[in-house]
This record gives sequence, C-alpha cells and structure tokens, in this order.
Amino acid sequence: MLSRIILALSCYASVMIITGFAALSMGIGLIELNPNLDVVVALILGREPYQFFYMVLGLAIILSVLGLWGRAVLPMNVSIVLLIIQAVCAFYAHIKLEESGQTFFAGSHVVVLSFLYLLEKSQTNENNLRKP
Repeated sequence: MLSRIILALSCYASVMIITGFAALSMGIGLIELNPNLDVVVALILGREPYQFFYMVLGLAIILSVLGLWGRAVLPMNVSIVLLIIQAVCAFYAHIKLEESGQTFFAGSHVVVLSFLYLLEKSQTNENNLRKP
C-alpha cells in the first residue's frame, strides 16, 4: 500500500519536469527571460548571472525528477530534497509577484514533496529492518 502512495506522489511530482525544461530553456536563451522573475532571482542571489541560475535550476529539476524514477545518478531522497528547495523558491517567487493561483500550486508542491520524502524514508527504514 505504501509503495502505491509513493508511486502516485512521484507521478504528481514528475509534472515539475516541465518547469525544469522551461528554466533550462531560459538559461540557454531559447525562451526570453521574464523581467518579473529577474527581480525575484535578484532577491535570492543578489547579483546578475541570471541565465546561469536558470540553467542550473533547470538541470537540477530535470535530474531530480529522473532521480525519482531511478534514472539519474541522484538517490531518491536527494532528488526529493532538491525538488522541495525548488518548490520553496517558486513559492517565495509567487508570493513576491503576488500571484495567488500559482502560490497555492507551489505551496501544494512543497506539502506533497515533504509527504513523499517522509513516506520514502519510512519505507526505506522498514525495508532495512526486514533484512536479516
């Protein structure tokens, strides 16, 4: 039962790969940078290599989603933590930009990913206890 819940939450979290490709596209110049987002990135970073920030963010999201499915070098718990960090940054950005609909979506991602982390950790502990 626990593995089915983890599977469902992983499917929900996999939607974030779309934002990963969008951020990567902004970082390499395929999509124009949003000036509103630059204000928020300036608050987080305090300086101006925004394109590099978007490239790193996009790659981290893509690798994290792939790590959820065991297709990247990242373990599942590290992938979940990276996705939580990205969701917290998105939550902060949407609050600063006063976008209530997106704020709710980013906040729900933080809650779901935190729940996924706890479930995955408890399943790992349970499996370790069963081993002789």
